[in-house]
Amino acid sequence: NIILTYKPFEGLTISNNAGTDFYNETRRKIYAKGTVGEMEGKFQTWDLANRIVNNDLMVTYEKTFDDFGIKGIFGHNINQREWTNNNTLANGLIVDGLYTYTNAKATSPVNYYEIKRLMGIYFDLGFSYKSMAFLNVTGRNDWFSALSYKGKTSPNHIFYPSVGLGFILSEAIQMPSWFPYLKLRGSWAQSGGAVGAYQLGLTYSYADAYRKYPVGSIDNGTIPNLNLKPLTSISYEGGFEARFFNNRFGIDFTYYVRNTKDDIVNAGISTASGYGNVKINAGKVNNHGIELLLTGTPILSSHFRWDTSFNFAYNKSEIKRITDDVTEFELAKSRTGHDSDNCGPAWIYQQVGQPYGIIRGVTFKRNDKGEIMYENGLPMKGEIEKLGESVHPYTLGFSNSFECHGFTLSFLLDGKFGGKMYSQTNAHMIMFGRHADTLPGREEGIIAQGVKEDGVTPNDVKVTAMKYYMALSGITENCIYDASFIKLRELSFGYNFPTKWIRKIGLSALSLSVVGRNLWNIYDKVPLVDPESSFNIDNGQGFESYGLPASRSIGFNLNVKF
Repeated sequence: NIILTYKPFEGLTISNNAGTDFYNETRRKIYAKGTVGEMEGKFQTWDLANRIVNNDLMVTYEKTFDDFGIKGIFGHNINQREWTNNNTLANGLIVDGLYTYTNAKATSPVNYYEIKRLMGIYFDLGFSYKSMAFLNVTGRNDWFSALSYKGKTSPNHIFYPSVGLGFILSEAIQMPSWFPYLKLRGSWAQSGGAVGAYQLGLTYSYADAYRKYPVGSIDNGTIPNLNLKPLTSISYEGGFEARFFNNRFGIDFTYYVRNTKDDIVNAGISTASGYGNVKINAGKVNNHGIELLLTGTPILSSHFRWDTSFNFAYNKSEIKRITDDVTEFELAKSRTGHDSDNCGPAWIYQQVGQPYGIIRGVTFKRNDKGEIMYENGLPMKGEIEKLGESVHPYTLGFSNSFECHGFTLSFLLDGKFGGKMYSQTNAHMIMFGRHADTLPGREEGIIAQGVKEDGVTPNDVKVTAMKYYMALSGITENCIYDASFIKLRELSFGYNFPTKWIRKIGLSALSLSVVGRNLWNIYDKVPLVDPESSFNIDNGQGFESYGLPASRSIGFNLNVKF
């Protein structure tokens, strides 16, 4: 970062902050000859580069008039993001163990580069009275390169303002000694966003040559939409912050309402069209909920300190509108159907009147009493229905830190509750007979508890374990799990060296600590896989397919101040 500052006179500051953040990464993945599924062997290399360039030019004016204060910021921002992915796949090794392109029967190079830019102007005006009443007004207008395209008529920019009010009641009236601070606040704000690069037009790619002629194809799986607009989110918030007992205990509470309209999503369509999705602005989504933060210092002495905090949040979402003609659409679908499996299909849907991202799939067919119905001893498939919500409505966190004679110990627990997951890993393991749940009945067969297809007669038909579990895996409901969890997210132990020691070597602070992350799943109900697993970062939340566990890390932190 490079920061330049100029103050022509008191109260006025002109500054420019320019910076870049970048990394380069090289990867290689190899399959030796004889590897199951890749008998001829192959390897692939990647050269990846990411760069972010940001520049902020700001003019700030600050002035106090008796009991009144004013602060104004006017600025211009440029943010540019670049991504490069050059990779080459080499198939069919001639000589085992030699991973060079000349040793491959065929190579397939991919060269990808994208760049997108955001330009904005903004202002931030703050007014105060006697350091107890505050008014803040902001505004920003952004222009998106990702929403700019030849022939496009819809806007590529958006203006979003905000207004915030704060009042420190404890500055206006005399509060009890045990209740020294109380602040009330409220705000209204609008924000916006766009899509990734190159989402408005068809892109093309070349495949391997056919009879010496290059073969081209459309590279998109999603139909672009030239009429896309920036998404808009409008939020209202109200809350308070209070401190008690000489600031040893605090409460921060917020209630919010957030309405998002023209959200940009990929809506699933029939693959007979040649595409899998179409990009649209999807109506209106309402969110409302609460956020609560409790902080405290239960023990404070000259040699020992204990700080603790607990945060809780609840969010309820509802799809209010999609379009005038559409009341539901598909966001994502499961990958079941590959590997010649018979597993149940599942979908993530947006539906008016429902929370964001409901899971749909094949249910068990049941009678009026809720008993599962069987035909020839095998479970019958019911209708495709809602099986749960993919987004957790409840989240919480609990952190503690202890300090004694320079030693520090801290830990963080976090959790999410109320969401469901369709586990394709478990469905496959059941179908292939590799799941622990498929052990019963392997020798003697299975007579499942339920009723026959007439809905009344108890099921008494015995079937082999293989037939039963293969049929069971074809019913999505069987592999819908509660994805709630509590994790030990972080644990740290360290030592702050005494100032009298480190001053002798010219330092003002020195600390060393060991930190572990993702150390323990304290509570979860999804067998075999991490409940946070997902097979994409888009709208497939609520699905997992052979998800890898979160990486556990243990490292050291050395903090030196001069």
